[in-house]
Amino acid sequence: MIKENYNLQELSTFNIGGPAQYYAQVETQQQLIEAVEYAKQNNLNITVLGSASNVIISDEGIKGLVIRLANTNIEQTENTLTAGAGLIWDDFVEYSVKLGLYGIENLSLIPGTVGASAVQNIGAYGQEVAETIKTVYALDTQTMQFVKLSNKECEFAYRKSIFNSTEKGRYIIYKISYQLNDNDEFSLGYQDMAYFRDDSDLSLDKIRSEIIKIRTNKLPDYNVLPNVGSFFKNLVLEKSEFTNLVEKAKDVDAQKAEKLKSFETSRDTVKVPTALLIDLCGLKGYKAENIGIYEKHALIVINHSKKGTCQDVLDFTKFVQNSIYDKLGVMIYPEPTVIN
Repeated sequence: MIKENYNLQELSTFNIGGPAQYYAQVETQQQLIEAVEYAKQNNLNITVLGSASNVIISDEGIKGLVIRLANTNIEQTENTLTAGAGLIWDDFVEYSVKLGLYGIENLSLIPGTVGASAVQNIGAYGQEVAETIKTVYALDTQTMQFVKLSNKECEFAYRKSIFNSTEKGRYIIYKISYQLNDNDEFSLGYQDMAYFRDDSDLSLDKIRSEIIKIRTNKLPDYNVLPNVGSFFKNLVLEKSEFTNLVEKAKDVDAQKAEKLKSFETSRDTVKVPTALLIDLCGLKGYKAENIGIYEKHALIVINHSKKGTCQDVLDFTKFVQNSIYDKLGVMIYPEPTVIN
């Protein structure tokens, strides 16, 4: 079951990274326990990979044992669906839509696996997966027992959970239960979905098809242009910080600063689309030698030469961060993490 010097570059949707020192693909709870015990017996660090679609793998590869979950079964109890962590996320969304269950249809075509959905608390077009997660079943590598973690215990926040913060590395997610609903309550708050509000014949299939169309038009196929999806997190600023940002933006591009101002709300904080900041600073479509920003979507960083390295990505990230900070006085941060 354990393989040595396993090629990870082919797994990475960024087409970047060195090999895994040791690698195990697991499908059952027993296989997962055996893999973790092997790592402990040999004093190896453990890294869990899903579809490697939201990580940047080091050029030197990953030391220790890389575990990849491959359990893909789905169980149903009324409106609760329990899916294996290794299942491709979009396959799970498609399955829920076919059953007529609401709650994750706006998350169609997001790359990654079911397990990763909880780690990152994925979200798009007005929905967050945390709104539907009921229970996370995971192996506690400290006690070597499988545990059930409630939604509250996962401490979900924007692109955050205990799995990528306070308890990072402790739990290996094996399966997740999602509480969906069977009434026709659509999430249409996002501006790209606004024209659906007057549709008297709206359906889950129609919503899913539209989301797929939007994402396909905006986002490149990673098999053609290697990428890891949305690269930079959106900013959440206090009102005073946002006011300062708008004033600085006016000096850079007055027209786009007006568009930025439209995101102001009556709340104490403002969620700022980082894509607009990147575009405002003239970086949309900008390309360095190997790494660049996609011309159709400013949040997508692409390995356009297919020869880029992890270091190239880190250098490019710093360049974008510094450019925006110098012009607008705010620091943006990447969503994917570097693993080594």
